[in-house]
Amino acid sequence: MLTSGSAAEGGDVDRRSWAPHVERSAAKGVARRGRAACATFSIAARDTATGMLGVAVSSKALAVGAICPFVRARVGAVATQAWVNPFLGPRILDLLEAGKSAEEALRRALAGERYPAYRQLNVVDAQGRSATFTGAKTDPWCGGCHGDGYAIAGNILVSEDTVAAMEASFLASPAGADLAARLIGALEAGQAAGGDARGRQSAAVIVANRTLMPYIDLRVDDHPDPVVELRRIYDGARGRPGRGLAGVLPGAVGGRVRGRTPRGLRGLKPPRTEPARGPDPPGRPVLLVHSSSARGSAAVLPSAASRIIPVDTNICSL
Repeated sequence: MLTSGSAAEGGDVDRRSWAPHVERSAAKGVARRGRAACATFSIAARDTATGMLGVAVSSKALAVGAICPFVRARVGAVATQAWVNPFLGPRILDLLEAGKSAEEALRRALAGERYPAYRQLNVVDAQGRSATFTGAKTDPWCGGCHGDGYAIAGNILVSEDTVAAMEASFLASPAGADLAARLIGALEAGQAAGGDARGRQSAAVIVANRTLMPYIDLRVDDHPDPVVELRRIYDGARGRPGRGLAGVLPGAVGGRVRGRTPRGLRGLKPPRTEPARGPDPPGRPVLLVHSSSARGSAAVLPSAASRIIPVDTNICSL
């Protein structure tokens, strides 16, 4: 069912303000577009056949993939947008991991949010239960829909047709097919139906399977047609097994190596168990997954970098 403009009561528990100047404006009812407003359309979903979880998102905002999608394997998927508070993503995932349903985790997170009326969220848990929220002061057109295994929402859209088209596309794609392809397909349908009323700039897709690191993590941060570019990068990676982006290929998951391994990484073996959370030891080689304005790239760097994949977790030839 398509809904728009739903709201929930919010308390004053979480005092970690994202962009305080925006929060002060929000408190006065002033919506200064272009600062931390993230006019966006997104889908969070779970594949019923594989159990994979993912989020795809597009926006007329720079680098939407840096602050909107959050996915945790065997836990859930969250998209946080509108006057975005990115801290809501990890908070909701923590609640899901503690055993809360998608709806309950969303409700509890918003209860601790200072300005829920300016937020928009999609949530799907590991059982496929879903929820979506659109604050009463989210810029129109805004709204969302959700069902078994998916939640879709958008704001500052041309019309509600974007959300309806995304839902139809996802439901028409078969369970068990590549979840990233299904999610990108939903973005394509939403863009074709109108998309963001302000234009196009960035897009991202992230999918988690069974390990701590993402199964697929691709971003287009600044591009005149970001959904088309995201599809191009994704198709290119799938078409070159072992030579695509680090960590995005089925052959690179679980430490299995295809193709040639960079000389400096040879002899490394994957761990028998999933790596523990926390920072990497100093000097440990890593693969950094990064995408620039128009194409994705991967590089071997020393440790102490963000969004890193230890080479003994996912290895592929660069």
